[in-house]
Amino acid sequence: MNQAPTTITRPASGGLGALETIQVPEAGFSEVRGWGEVKVTNGDTEFRARNKVVGNGLKHIINMIHQWDTSAVPQGRFQTNDPTYSWIYVGRGTGATLESMNGLVDPITTKPNSTSVTVSNPGAGVYNFKFTAVWNSGALAAEDIEEIGIFGYLYTDINDLAPTAGAMYARLSTTDTEFTAFTINTSAPLTIEYTFTLTFA
Repeated sequence: MNQAPTTITRPASGGLGALETIQVPEAGFSEVRGWGEVKVTNGDTEFRARNKVVGNGLKHIINMIHQWDTSAVPQGRFQTNDPTYSWIYVGRGTGATLESMNGLVDPITTKPNSTSVTVSNPGAGVYNFKFTAVWNSGALAAEDIEEIGIFGYLYTDINDLAPTAGAMYARLSTTDTEFTAFTINTSAPLTIEYTFTLTFA
């Protein structure tokens, strides 16, 4: 678990006004969770309910993460072959990932030799954003990897649309049992693909 759980109350799915109490994050999960909530008030009528974000909304969120704009520099939150603004790092540090973290614990600051960005709709109601980084053979030393960080050109303050280059977007760690430590094979390329998925549910 990445942080101490917080108990919240929200409308139950399909509960016709019923509420449910959950812990966020739930034990065993390493994911972003979100939902839409509608509150209606009309005289004596008042209720709260969860709603479904449809395909247009899901595509909007995925496109905002990618945010490709040919009139802007840089042209997206994550870049193809532009390590000035976005990259992936591997690192040697341990410890759980916290919501407040801004970087890896012990990063190896060798940037990938190439990066690429794709967005896709692989199935009905499924929308993906993928950021891929490749290090050539021998670009990294034979070190033990305990953490991986994804960095982008991100809006890091609420209601402030001045983005920050190289802000950490996500982190994986062996401490959170998200992967098993491995040693870099210097005779082979290292490829890391980060995929963020939204689904209609």
